[in-house]
Amino acid sequence: EELRALEQVRAFPDPDADAWAITVPANIELVQGRPEMAIDVFRRGITLHSQNKAEARFKLALAAHWMRDAVAAQEAYAEARQEEFAGGYTEGIEYMAQAGTAALDGRRPEAVEAFRRSVSAFEGAGVAFYAALGRLDALMLLPDEPSFEGWADEARACFERIGSPALLARLEEALTARTPAA
Repeated sequence: EELRALEQVRAFPDPDADAWAITVPANIELVQGRPEMAIDVFRRGITLHSQNKAEARFKLALAAHWMRDAVAAQEAYAEARQEEFAGGYTEGIEYMAQAGTAALDGRRPEAVEAFRRSVSAFEGAGVAFYAALGRLDALMLLPDEPSFEGWADEARACFERIGSPALLARLEEALTARTPAA
């Protein structure tokens, strides 16, 4: 179904449609758990003349985090700080990119605070799906963080509501990475 929609998008002579045509297959790879197949596409998406650069920046950060690639995470954070649009959505992206970089660099308190700010910014902007992705990212990078209690349930509710078995699988992977209580 996603590929049929992609064919329809390619029919429009619009820079945003061009961006979607490039990034939709990468989105599929990312949520299927293959971020290494998607990261270069998101890098390319950032170079396009499109209002969807923020989306490519967001997905670049997710791919870098899910690959546990600290260098790519730094790149994503630098890109997020270059965003020309302002608002809760883009603030959420920047905080999430910062959080992932901090988590991968072992700066846990900074990561926890930035993840909290990211989720709050996304919620304030009314983008519940991105808040759920931010929660998932936090749980993937800091699976044992006690202050994220309840985040898995909130992310699961969103992913179930949209019917995404792939994102539910990513969430289960994050939850199985938790250290069993002694």
